[in-house]
Amino acid sequence: MMKRFDAFTLAEILITLGIIGIVAAIVIPNLMANYEKKQITPMLKKTYTTVKQGVDVSQVINAAPETWNYNLNASDFYDEYARGYYLEADHFPLSRIDRVKVDYRNMDGSVATDPVLTSNDSVAIVLQDSAWIIISNEKDNGYKTIAIDINGQKRPNIIGKDIFLFTIQGKYGLTPYGYANGGVETFGTKYSKTVLLNSNPYGCKHNGAYCAAYVMSMNWQMDEDYPR
Repeated sequence: MMKRFDAFTLAEILITLGIIGIVAAIVIPNLMANYEKKQITPMLKKTYTTVKQGVDVSQVINAAPETWNYNLNASDFYDEYARGYYLEADHFPLSRIDRVKVDYRNMDGSVATDPVLTSNDSVAIVLQDSAWIIISNEKDNGYKTIAIDINGQKRPNIIGKDIFLFTIQGKYGLTPYGYANGGVETFGTKYSKTVLLNSNPYGCKHNGAYCAAYVMSMNWQMDEDYPR
């Protein structure tokens, strides 16, 4: 004779559903974060490679980056060292974008203050795949800050999420903040993994300036320590 099983009570069903909901709330965000990381790194690497190729071609025409004039404003720097070296869909000063729709933020959620993203005179080069290369209007520093926005105006517009900071500096050419010349130095220093993540205010867990350096130093990976 078959053994009879009583039906679940409503309370048991609710408890089971509650447990499933708790587990899902823990697991799903982690799965989504890992998925996003795996989507971001190929896009960053692709755009970085595009920018580097443009810099390499430019230095063949215009001599080595250590001879470039970093006192030029962004528009003139673009005309001198970037125009014609990329497959562009458009280029324009940041004054043309809608600041309400494009609200740049740091990794820690604070408002971005880096001049490359805040100056209306910075110049955005729009690539045919919709990624942006933004040239800083800063002068007299001996370098130019370059922001790579892998998806243009699309959100989240956060440094370390879809925006990554680089420089074109002297003899090192294109390098990420915090990492240069194969890791030998950036502004005189090679930073450890701990510093790249936690250095305040530039660490990847703070304003995100060192996030590109961290990804490159980890062989183009966003590991488990990379902030979500």
